[in-house]
Amino acid sequence: MSCDIREPYVLQAMGKACAQVIASKGYLAQTDRDYIADQIVTGAIAGETSVERLVALAVVDLDRSY
Repeated sequence: MSCDIREPYVLQAMGKACAQVIASKGYLAQTDRDYIADQIVTGAIAGETSVERLVALAVVDLDRSY
């Protein structure tokens, strides 16, 4: 299965996940951004289309590292 990263739900999830990390940490490191993108794309490839679930997949492990 493939995923077009330009799909609105993928872009929206990326924006929301990055905003959550910035709100928590005060900054967004390049490694965090890369990890978020990888997790969102992985979830989207698996068939997930819910923005909220994609955001949760992306930030759950980052929350533990704060």
